[in-house]
Amino acid sequence: MSGTRLRGAALLVAAGWLAACGGSPPPSPAPAAPAHEIVIRSLTPGKDVYVFRIEDAAARRIEFANGKIEGDGRVYLHPDQKVYALFIHGVGSYRQALPTDGPVTLVFYKLTSGGRARVEWNGATREIETVSPVVAGEWEQVALAPAR
Repeated sequence: MSGTRLRGAALLVAAGWLAACGGSPPPSPAPAAPAHEIVIRSLTPGKDVYVFRIEDAAARRIEFANGKIEGDGRVYLHPDQKVYALFIHGVGSYRQALPTDGPVTLVFYKLTSGGRARVEWNGATREIETVSPVVAGEWEQVALAPAR
């Protein structure tokens, strides 16, 4: 018998033995809980949106990871803050699955070059003005609870 036939025969014997003794193969792992997606949109052509943090209800930072950017934007390591941040220029969006389905808080950095942004999270929507008259910029925390 060739190696392939021997392996096939061994699998048949093992399957027969499991059936004869009432055994069954180990269960498959349970599927992961469905992830909820957050969408951050920049709505103003030629303007900038900066998001420095997303936090869950326990104030734990959720990293920008495995997200998808549409338009001109990037996730980058901010040189002063030493954290990954999101930048979107012009009309575009960023979407990412989050490991929570509860309330989240986003921290925006508002600048003179800012525009209008919209956050969509778990059925809720909120628009934010990211323009600041302060040349050095200013921080704004935005809380968003799921619409249930």
